Amino acid sequence: MRRLAVTLGLMFQISGLIACSVLGSLFLGMWLDRRLGSAPCLMLVLMVVGFVLAMIGAYRLARRHGE
Repeated sequence: MRRLAVTLGLMFQISGLIACSVLGSLFLGMWLDRRLGSAPCLMLVLMVVGFVLAMIGAYRLARRHGE
């Protein structure tokens, strides 16, 4: 039962990390695009950066959990 709780905790950490990184970069990009008038350019770039950073963070969390 403890193993299930630890696994669920890790799953929620990883999903929260991915959601916050991608959504945060999406909203930041949209805000910057509106302020600078740069259409969807910054939004797309920041979403890719947020996704890459989220994947790196998820990998590190999963790797640390496996040790």
